[in-house]
Amino acid sequence: MKIQSTILLSAVLAAAACGRGERKGELDSTAFALNPPADTTQVVSPQELPPAPAPPSAQPRPRPSPAPPPAARPSPAPPPAAPQPPPAPPRAAVGTEIVSNSTVEISTRKNKAGETFTAKIAEPITDGGREVIPAGATVTYRIVTSKEAENKNSEGQLVVEAVSIAFGDHTYPINAEISDMQYQLKSRGVTAGDAGKVAAGAAIGAVVGQILTKKTAGTVVGGAVGAAAGTAIAIKSADKDIVIPAGARIVMKLKEPFVRS
Repeated sequence: MKIQSTILLSAVLAAAACGRGERKGELDSTAFALNPPADTTQVVSPQELPPAPAPPSAQPRPRPSPAPPPAARPSPAPPPAAPQPPPAPPRAAVGTEIVSNSTVEISTRKNKAGETFTAKIAEPITDGGREVIPAGATVTYRIVTSKEAENKNSEGQLVVEAVSIAFGDHTYPINAEISDMQYQLKSRGVTAGDAGKVAAGAAIGAVVGQILTKKTAGTVVGGAVGAAAGTAIAIKSADKDIVIPAGARIVMKLKEPFVRS
């Protein structure tokens, strides 16, 4: 019982103390309201204000570093040089003389029109130092006319023309005229009295044969060597054959250019 009384007394005292604290707070608040503290705020004129700080100076913006120049492109390779046109093939002009030597004997007695025979080029033909036709090239000739004289008043004739020239692996047609041809007159059995007729029959050249007896039939009686101009050899002599001996010189002159391919 005594303990309970003690507790109750303590509670009463505490309540009283609390009431006094609240009352004091109310009194303090009332006093503050009635006597506010003095205003300590000082009024300052604009002139007394310190100068405003200067605005920060505008700093220049850093310029961006220039972009590095683009890497140099390699120069394009120059275009290949245009190929040089091939040089014109070597050629022999119109009028060029070509000398050949017959490889066989041809005569009005044994050879007929339409037959061919060959000759070899004696000297090379060049064009500005370039060879057009080499020495040794083969020329083909065709017999156009081969006619024996039937009597002393008729003519024996031998006409030839150039057909082609061959060398290497090529055969070239050719258009040329015979300008000079060596020939001989071969007797079928003559006397010394034929000397005049033989000499008269030579178109050009010297009579180099000699007058022989009848026993020498078939030999040269009067040879016109390097004689006939043009394509025809014509002799009025019934007892003689016109002969182009082996090795005879035949000259032709080009009527068209000859081009070596």
